[in-house]
Amino acid sequence: MDFSTFRLELSQPIHPDWQTMGDQISLENSAGEPVPKSTLVDGRKITIDPCTVETRELCGTKDDTLTPGKPIRFGFRDYPA
Repeated sequence: MDFSTFRLELSQPIHPDWQTMGDQISLENSAGEPVPKSTLVDGRKITIDPCTVETRELCGTKDDTLTPGKPIRFGFRDYPA
């Protein structure tokens, strides 16, 4: 079973217009390259599902898994208070 989805819960809700206000949630691999992902925000909860396969059509399949031991970096920028 693949558990490569990250779930975060914050102490305060996220502004509903967080994307249009310029907030960015990013994932990067160890080389600093962006990792494609799906991001869902609901109140205080953020779900980030990285896609590690070559094409978006294969995201969520059994081949779409993180490699143990390879670092992933989260980035939060311009978070609206």
